[in-house]
Amino acid sequence: DDLRPYAIAQFFPLLAIPLLLALFPARFTRGGDMLIAIGFYVLAKVLEEMDHAIFGHLHVVSGHALKHLAAALGACWVVRMLRRRQPV
Repeated sequence: DDLRPYAIAQFFPLLAIPLLLALFPARFTRGGDMLIAIGFYVLAKVLEEMDHAIFGHLHVVSGHALKHLAAALGACWVVRMLRRRQPV
């Protein structure tokens, strides 16, 4: 019944990753791409929260389905970053 561990797992990285990027110098280029990936994650959480409202307006797709697309885009962005980065 206690959802605190779930909330920590869901939202702590949203604070920790930007903090780590700011505190530690990058050894590779494209570190800012992590912020874009986090943006896709935030979008996924918003779409999840607005699930019924989105389906009510679109009548074709729900926020839940769009959440999965946004999360996949975030993962693709990380892979893109890893393929394009170069040592500093």
